[in-house]
Amino acid sequence: MDVDQASLDRVENKLAKQSAILAGLGAILWSIPSLVLWYCVYSYFPQFSTMMLIANGIIIGFAVRFHGKGLSVLFSIIALITHTWVTYVALSLNIVINGTTWGIILFGCYAVGAGASIFLARISIPFEDHRAHSFIDRNKGKLNNTKFYNKWFFVLPFLITALGGTSFLTAIGLMFFAEVEQARHEQYIESRVADKEIDITPKTLELLTTKNILLYAYAYQKGLLFDANGRASQQFVKSEYKAKTLLKFLIEQRDNARAKFIFGHLTNDAAGKLLVQEAAEQGDQYAHVYSLIDYGCNIDHEKAKSLLSNLQNLARSHYIKEEIESVLYVGFPAICDFDNESEFLLSHIINYKE
Repeated sequence: MDVDQASLDRVENKLAKQSAILAGLGAILWSIPSLVLWYCVYSYFPQFSTMMLIANGIIIGFAVRFHGKGLSVLFSIIALITHTWVTYVALSLNIVINGTTWGIILFGCYAVGAGASIFLARISIPFEDHRAHSFIDRNKGKLNNTKFYNKWFFVLPFLITALGGTSFLTAIGLMFFAEVEQARHEQYIESRVADKEIDITPKTLELLTTKNILLYAYAYQKGLLFDANGRASQQFVKSEYKAKTLLKFLIEQRDNARAKFIFGHLTNDAAGKLLVQEAAEQGDQYAHVYSLIDYGCNIDHEKAKSLLSNLQNLARSHYIKEEIESVLYVGFPAICDFDNESEFLLSHIINYKE
C-alpha cells in the first residue's frame, strides 16, 4: 500500500500520545466537579436538574478526550462507564428528578448524554490519514495498545474501583454540606421568627389593638402569624404559655368577650365553660353557638338543634350562619367529638370586630 510518509508520521504521533490510564484518571477527576455542579443545579435551579444528564455526558466526554487523546473504542467505553456511574450516584442522591418527570424523558436525556460522551471521548482521524491509520493498524499492532497502560483489563478495573471510591467520598461530602446548609437555614429561620416576637408585658400590650393581640395569641398557639385579613402568613415561635398570657390580658384588662370564649374553649374544663357562657352573655356570637353545642352534647341535643336553628334565622353575620349550618349538617352527637378537640380557629380572630 502506497502511504504518504507525512501522513504516517502524523498518525504515529497521535498514537504515541494516547493514554487510556490518563483518560481514566481524567474521567475520575472530572466526575467530582460534575457531581458538585449537579448538586448546585438541583439546589438553585431544580427545573434544570434533569438536563444535567446531558451536560454530564458532555463534561465526561471532553475530559476523556483531553486527558487521554485516544483513538480507540476503549476511550469511548471509559467515558460511557463514567457517565453511567455518575448518573447512578446522582440518582442515589435524589438530585436528578424535580417533581414529576416522565421516565421516557429521563432515559432520553441519559441516552443523549451517553451518546455525547461516546462521541467526544475519541479523537477522530482525518479522512486523508485513514490509509496511514489502516497501514499502522495492520503492521504495527493495534493502535499503540501494546503498552500496558492502554490495556483494557488494566484500565477498566482501575476505573471502576477508583470511581467507586471517589464518588462515595464526593457523595458523603455533598450530604454533609447539605446537612450543614439545612442547619444554617433552620437557624436563620429561627432567628427571623424570634425577631418577630413581641413584649407581652401589660405596658407594651396596652399600645396594641385587641385584634392584633388576638392575632399574636393565635400565632403563639399555632406557630403562624397572619395579617388582619388572614391571607398572608409567616412562621412564628410556638408558645402555649404566651398565647394564654395574651388572652388573659384581654380578659383581665379589657374584659374582652372573644378572648373569654377562646380561652374557655381552649381549656375546655368547668372553668372554661363558665368563661364561654360569660362571653355568650356579653354578646359574643361564637360563644353563643358553642355554648348551645355544649348544651346539646351534655343535656338535650334536640332542644339545642331548635335553639341553633332560631339563632341561625336571627344571625346577621354570614360566618355565624355558616358555622351553625355546619353544626346542624353534622348533627349531634357527632359534632360533640369535634367540639371536644377545642380548636383555636383563625376564623375566631379574622371575624372579630373591634
